[in-house]
Amino acid sequence: MKKKLLVLGVVLALVVLSVGCASVSDSAKISSNPRTFTVSYMDLNSEVNLTGTVSYIDEENVYPKISGIVKNIFVSEGSLVKANDKILEIDSTQANLSYQNANASYQNAKISYELTLRSKADLENSVKQAENNLKSAEASYDVAKANYDSVFGSDKSTDQQRKQAKQQLVQAEVTLNNARILLDNAKRQLDNFTLKLEQVKIQLDQAEASFDVAKKSLNDYIIRSPIDGVVLTLNVSLNAPIQVGVPVAVVGNPRGFLITAYADEIDMPKLKVGQNVTVTFDALPGTALKGRVSFIGLKKVNIQGGSAYVVKIQVDESNPTVKSGMSANALIVTSSKKHVLAVPVSSIVTLADGRAFVDKVINGKVQRIEVKTGISSNAYVEIVSGLSAGDTVLLIPNTGSTTSNSPFGG
Repeated sequence: MKKKLLVLGVVLALVVLSVGCASVSDSAKISSNPRTFTVSYMDLNSEVNLTGTVSYIDEENVYPKISGIVKNIFVSEGSLVKANDKILEIDSTQANLSYQNANASYQNAKISYELTLRSKADLENSVKQAENNLKSAEASYDVAKANYDSVFGSDKSTDQQRKQAKQQLVQAEVTLNNARILLDNAKRQLDNFTLKLEQVKIQLDQAEASFDVAKKSLNDYIIRSPIDGVVLTLNVSLNAPIQVGVPVAVVGNPRGFLITAYADEIDMPKLKVGQNVTVTFDALPGTALKGRVSFIGLKKVNIQGGSAYVVKIQVDESNPTVKSGMSANALIVTSSKKHVLAVPVSSIVTLADGRAFVDKVINGKVQRIEVKTGISSNAYVEIVSGLSAGDTVLLIPNTGSTTSNSPFGG
């Protein structure tokens, strides 16, 4: 059984070393003993690896504003569309009837208002004419009064002159009073008509508002693309019902991509907005795109199998082979150091209090010593203190006592 465990331990150690992300110098190598490692200098990258799902940077669901039955479909999946292009049309028979009725009411209200406006203009002209007639009557009365005063103030005036002067004054006074009455009537009619015009204007405004609502409602029966792009999905069919709140299509612009991934809390201290990212795809071997971290969630969200933090990675380049919905791998180099001492991850024993140890081989014996670690990759850990170049450590520490007579124990 011990031999089987030994073989398994060697295989695991070799696998770990084969997937390391460090660039090892010529002096860094596993010793001739397959259970040990010679401490050496290497270039080390601390990385976070995430997996996520691809979407386009500009990708929007298309929602209907009303429920109804699909009458026409103007696109298919893969169609190129411009913003405001028609996606589909909902049966608008009833809405069109309401629109026609509202339009007719609005046109009638406009005609009524224009006729009322013209009638008011006629009344305003009548008031002006009555004002002119009053001025003329006042002038005639002043002349008749002056003549009357002159005739009756002269001893030389005859009875006939006095009679005519009196008649002229009476007639001028009657004409003046009539002119005043006519002006008052004209003004009263104008005031009354002004109120009527206001009422007609209110009716026109109401009719116009109803018409605008009917027109907008009719426009809602045409569903249009919100952006320039490609129809990615189309979830409708002719004569089928659709509902408000349920998307009928997805339109995306493949000018760039957004990778939505989820990070464990252990990786969160390493991640920052703006970090460079290399994105690869299982479905597209050999395709790698450069991106950057554009968003890091502040609160855990529930995902299948647990909870994690949302991390979004933006790729500002297009690639026709990359499709929305693909799985993506994101490699984020969070820190990098040149020429540092390092040992394999498998060599480190970390206690609950955070202290780290390695099993160092000294003169054929194994001694467990404490080390201080720095950055780490998937395969290697930086040794800040506790070891020197050329020291030998076990690839997989012993699970028994802290000291063993030989690293080759059976």
